[in-house]
Amino acid sequence: EKEPQTVSFRILQGKPIVTYVLIGITALIYLMQAVSKWRYGVDYPLAIGAKISPYITYYHQYWRLITPIFLHGSIMHILFNMYALFTVGPSLEHYYGHWNFLRFYLITGFGGNVLSHIASPKTVSVGASTALFGLIAAQAMFFYKNRSILRNYKRAMQNIGFVIIAAFGGFFSIRGIISVGVISAFIVYAKQFSRPINEIAQVYGQLQT
Repeated sequence: EKEPQTVSFRILQGKPIVTYVLIGITALIYLMQAVSKWRYGVDYPLAIGAKISPYITYYHQYWRLITPIFLHGSIMHILFNMYALFTVGPSLEHYYGHWNFLRFYLITGFGGNVLSHIASPKTVSVGASTALFGLIAAQAMFFYKNRSILRNYKRAMQNIGFVIIAAFGGFFSIRGIISVGVISAFIVYAKQFSRPINEIAQVYGQLQT
């Protein structure tokens, strides 16, 4: 019987700069929202950038499909979402690199708002939830695909569940139902972000046989 061999692989070194920049930009924009509401009595950033479907459909304000991920409706809203980004973002950015992580964050945020626009056209929505669900789906897929070589796999999946409940909750609300749909849709896209480590897992399995 052959002894198990150690398989090593290189991940991106350094700080998760994109994660920190996204948190900083989102916090700055929320500060602008608060100042606008205090100074003028109107949250102008939210009015200009929220996902308001009639404005998208009839006035072609397509930026409203991406800007909502940088806007939030309350201090608790932004705190929970940035907590989720701070929890999930660094590991994914280390695995896949700065630009791939940023690309995935923006694409999933955009895709989630498109789905919200189609499924819930009468609601006004803001928040990074759509992008974060994409990141959570990517991390969950990563852990699941590589569960045979990752330690504490069950604990990692429990942590993901905790992040979902703590940051988003309300799965029986309309927004919650849409969010579950977003997760399901993004899991398909997230599969491609598991490939590098999947290949290592296959090699690891061959070495043990």
